Amino acid sequence: MRNRSLGWVTFFTLAALLSWMPGARASTEELEEEHSLSTEFETPHTKWAQPYAGGKLRALFFIDMGYGGTWPREIVELKQRFDLDAEAVFWAKIVDTTRYHWHGGDAGVARMKRLLEKPWDCYVFINLAPDRLPPEQQYRALEAVTKGAGIVLMGKDDPRVLKPARKLPLPAFLREGVPLLELPFVQASYLPKPGEGASSVAAVAERMVACYQVREGRGVRLPPRPEIDYHPGWETEYDYWQSLVGRAILWAAGREPKAALSVEMSERALGRASLPRKQAATISWNGLDTKARPVISLRLRGADGSSRALPEVSRPQERGQATVEIPLLPAGEYYLDAIARGSKGVATWASAGFRVECPRSIKEIALEQPFSEVGGKLAGRVTVEGIPTLAGERIRIDLCDRRNRVLMRHEAPLTGSSVAFSFPVPEWFPMLVRVEATLLSGNEPATRAYTYFNVTKRNRGQFNFLIWDTPNGTLAPYAQESLVRCGMTLQLRSGTPPRYVQAYDVAWVPYTTRIMSPKTEQGIMKPCCWNDEEAITQYVQKIVEPYRESRQSGVFVYSLGDEGVTRGACLHPACLNAFRNYLREEYGTIDALNASWGTRYASFDQVNLDPPDDSDASVAKNQGNYPRWYDRQAFHSYNFARICSRFVEAFKQLDPEALVGFEGAGNFNAGDDYDAIVRANGFWAPYPDMGDEVIRSLAPKGFPRSNWMGYTRDADSLLSKYWRMVTRGCDSVWYWRWDGVGRFHGWLAPHLGPYEATKEILRDTQVVRDGLGTLLIHSEMQHDGIAFVYSMPSAYATRVEKGPAYGNYLSAHTAWSRTVRDLGLQYRYVTDRMLRRGEFNPSEFKVVVLARTEAIGPEEAAVLRRFVENGGTLIADVRPGLYNGHCKPFERGVLDDLFGISRAPQQADPARGEATFTGGEAPLRLENALCDPTVRLAGGQAAGRCGETPLLITRAHGKGRAVLLNAPIHAFPGIWVGDTPEAVASLFARLFTDAGVTPRVRVTNPAGARERNLETVCWHNGDTTLVALFREAGQPSQVQLVLPEPAYVYDLRSGKAWGKTAKVTCELRPCRATFLALSPTPIQPARLSLSAKALKPGQTGQVTLRGGSSGGLQAFLLTARQPDGTEADWLRRVVMVPPSGTSVPLPVAVNDPAGQWELSAKELFTGRVVKAGYTVAR
Repeated sequence: MRNRSLGWVTFFTLAALLSWMPGARASTEELEEEHSLSTEFETPHTKWAQPYAGGKLRALFFIDMGYGGTWPREIVELKQRFDLDAEAVFWAKIVDTTRYHWHGGDAGVARMKRLLEKPWDCYVFINLAPDRLPPEQQYRALEAVTKGAGIVLMGKDDPRVLKPARKLPLPAFLREGVPLLELPFVQASYLPKPGEGASSVAAVAERMVACYQVREGRGVRLPPRPEIDYHPGWETEYDYWQSLVGRAILWAAGREPKAALSVEMSERALGRASLPRKQAATISWNGLDTKARPVISLRLRGADGSSRALPEVSRPQERGQATVEIPLLPAGEYYLDAIARGSKGVATWASAGFRVECPRSIKEIALEQPFSEVGGKLAGRVTVEGIPTLAGERIRIDLCDRRNRVLMRHEAPLTGSSVAFSFPVPEWFPMLVRVEATLLSGNEPATRAYTYFNVTKRNRGQFNFLIWDTPNGTLAPYAQESLVRCGMTLQLRSGTPPRYVQAYDVAWVPYTTRIMSPKTEQGIMKPCCWNDEEAITQYVQKIVEPYRESRQSGVFVYSLGDEGVTRGACLHPACLNAFRNYLREEYGTIDALNASWGTRYASFDQVNLDPPDDSDASVAKNQGNYPRWYDRQAFHSYNFARICSRFVEAFKQLDPEALVGFEGAGNFNAGDDYDAIVRANGFWAPYPDMGDEVIRSLAPKGFPRSNWMGYTRDADSLLSKYWRMVTRGCDSVWYWRWDGVGRFHGWLAPHLGPYEATKEILRDTQVVRDGLGTLLIHSEMQHDGIAFVYSMPSAYATRVEKGPAYGNYLSAHTAWSRTVRDLGLQYRYVTDRMLRRGEFNPSEFKVVVLARTEAIGPEEAAVLRRFVENGGTLIADVRPGLYNGHCKPFERGVLDDLFGISRAPQQADPARGEATFTGGEAPLRLENALCDPTVRLAGGQAAGRCGETPLLITRAHGKGRAVLLNAPIHAFPGIWVGDTPEAVASLFARLFTDAGVTPRVRVTNPAGARERNLETVCWHNGDTTLVALFREAGQPSQVQLVLPEPAYVYDLRSGKAWGKTAKVTCELRPCRATFLALSPTPIQPARLSLSAKALKPGQTGQVTLRGGSSGGLQAFLLTARQPDGTEADWLRRVVMVPPSGTSVPLPVAVNDPAGQWELSAKELFTGRVVKAGYTVAR
């Protein structure tokens, strides 16, 4: 035995060493979750041998996961159908590389080794051969096979193991029992060609399956899993594939049924005119265990997914036969299943296929157009061909959803060869409608055909959950269903959406291109200059044109890509001309440009780059010509906004409702032109940073915003990102991606159910899907009269001369944001462009904050002066207004007199030292503080000192005042940190309270002090205020919410109604948001009424909801129960109800079950449920 074992090791060592490479380490717990084969997500299946009278079979699977695929689900599908105790080992691609490994690297191989130490009845390899295994593990598996275990190779061969010389005749259990001839995937790939022999089930089985003796064990080679597209009945086709795989595993393990069962049709093709036909099929069996009280159940299935039970064979003897009557059926492919079950489980099973033929057929369903917007029509013509031998011919048109519910029906006599039809397209139609035409003979269907129609629905006006990419492979529709159950409403990927995306009412976000700025060696943009009119027009149109089909199904937004550039220019002559025109718009006259740049151009046509190949004007920056450098940078941003505008215009030609933008790009610290980008585009979903705050402030209503998340694996960090989006006013959450193992987890685990972390996300965010998310986007996020200025030139000015010594632009704004939020206040951004254009509304604000706003143009300065003169408070940290709007240094700060200061002639490095302040409620002393030593008092009053340098300088002006900290805000310890003296918070709070700005609500700890590391965000909806308490990270705590006056308070997280009170106690959990609704009056019970208590099939009723709030919208989750108690998920919807009430349609399908139905409406604030019943009667 030892010598034989050594032979096996030698045999496999070389190939294994070449194919296996260890990868990254992973924890045992993570690996077990990733390899889980949970059956919690149940899909349609036939229990072919579950439970199995032959007992449970232990199988170890080795599977190539692929990328974006559903391969691991194959094992779960087998477990649903067969009595398997299974484990799996994954060969997987390492994320963000081109390399593959045994998932988990060294830990994964160690796990494989542990599994191989256990006894297994069968080893199954899917899409890979045994030589992929490391040498030791390869030996262990194959040694077990040589000693009697089974081995199955699917989609791969390994002639070293399955030796041609040891090939066996195909046993009856694998040769028969699966209706191969009638399966479309078999017909497409495995039927004999003319001259290659007869098309029998056995002959086709020989083409698909091969059996081998592997010493004392058995081996089976199967073809690859068929790629079955989404169509009516695809699950049935797949069910028979699984039947074949299960048979192979049982036979290889030597555990095939002891009993034999067969189904034989009298003819493979039955004329419809001969139906119903008795004795059309014969069921034969042998070896049944009569002590197990067996029953042979019979089922007739159509290739379209239809199914009906036939009379069973009860109390069969050990051996016997029974004939089966085939009823009247329309033309098509059919399958007859026989399953012998007893008290010990399934004893055996078999299936056979047949075809029903009819001389008449549907030649064509010609639609006037393949799609319609809501409110349009679905119209066309059905044409019939063949000899008219049927009596009483009529055409029936059914409009069906993916559940085979008949939404609308039309019947008409067939007086010629065709019938026209037309239906309205209401808003409750699904995105994908199957138009099914049936030729009736009397009332009996004779033949059928179908086509698809798209209803263009974009899922706008609601809170959405987007997932990157779509599942692929045969089981993709199951993955899609699981994602939709988890709340997915949008999907992003390039190309046209797969049909199952539309079937599940998911709106599409096509990834149409990716805007980058690569250059040729000559410095010309590739593939073309953005300003080469002819070339760029053709380029844009070439990208847009392929999305005509996507437009039909319903596009939420058109994405111009992720992780692209947000600026760009090149050395093409057209780009230079565009630059000249841009400068003409900016400066107006050539004299103004010359004064800014220090040049002597006679006209804008003479303006050139200097040197000519310096597209970034880096030489100008190095020479201290900051205006020339900045203007080139600003043109790069302007140019990007223009290329976006080209795409916007082109997509609107394709789709008048198009919203166009990009995602995963944008950089606050780089000085992106947020203002121009928001004006040019229709949506923006960057990675999270301070740019979110600018975008939310600038974006108009209906401008989709979100961030990407999904780059961690634990629930807390993921929830932190989720709730951050909600509390930043995003209208959707975008998740990367639907699948994944390793460094990044997808939303779904390989078994196609959610991971444990994503289950926790679902639990914690249920309130968002129950209506909170949609209510928030129909509410107004509040600010407390505080405006932050985003100044694009300042983002550049802070990078030159002494600016970097005071910190960067991003860190300043981040610190200001955290400080203001931690004080319980909210703010909005305005931009330098808004100030120049007169778009700043000073009446909205009491305070304007200049965070590192070192570049202020004269127009902006004038606006800020007027703001202070009229009673506003202007707060700056350090070095405001040292440069103009083109980054040209001023001789003195443009607002120095407003702040009551003068400056030394030269800029200086920041001074460090001990700082003392008296501006708060208590004196404050800071060590190693940072300040600008060039500042001197010139009319201002200082409330602090750092050595001789004044700090916290205030000067009254007109009705208002200007305040200069003269220190970067990061010089102060963060007030959100636990050990920071409260005097720091007091100092900053005083700046705002003196301006009349106080928190709308206060949040204190149990001792009554300010609660730290907490954001308080408010929305108004009518007279209701929504309050979010959010701690992005940290520790749990108990807090008290103190209101300015008593209100009726509803806790949306706990579901508790606090009654009328001015104080509420809340338990805060980090990474999670707590939402409260504050109402001046109690929320009264809602009223739910129906237009009719009884509805007929095909009728549409009306549901009327009236809320119990005196003002503003209320959110209701509307659900329905069918007569059998299961949910009618197509009726689930969130409804926004104004005080006057609203109505929504209640459609009843033609084939909805008769009986008593129940509607429920759950109100978001109180959690109260109101119900109403109605009857569907035939």
